[in-house]
Amino acid sequence: MHVVDFEENQVRLPFGRWVFRFYISPTDPGGRVGGTAEVHRDSTMHCKMFVSPAHGDPASAVAELTRMCVSWCEDWERREQADDVGPGTASMPML
Repeated sequence: MHVVDFEENQVRLPFGRWVFRFYISPTDPGGRVGGTAEVHRDSTMHCKMFVSPAHGDPASAVAELTRMCVSWCEDWERREQADDVGPGTASMPML
């Protein structure tokens, strides 16, 4: 379920034990939008990603950011099971 705060252009999306926070904003007079996504777990931000202002509406920007966040979390989960996460370990690049 998305939780939307239109005053701050913020969308929250729970995903298992993760929470994605999207910040979407118009970037030009033509109505294209871009934005950022933060991936949180246990009130700690683990990753921040950006999407270019090439999207025609907020829903498509959120959809692209969601795809990126899910991919990042799936990679984290695989590495966590292999005990390859935590301080000093490489993370998937922020896209």
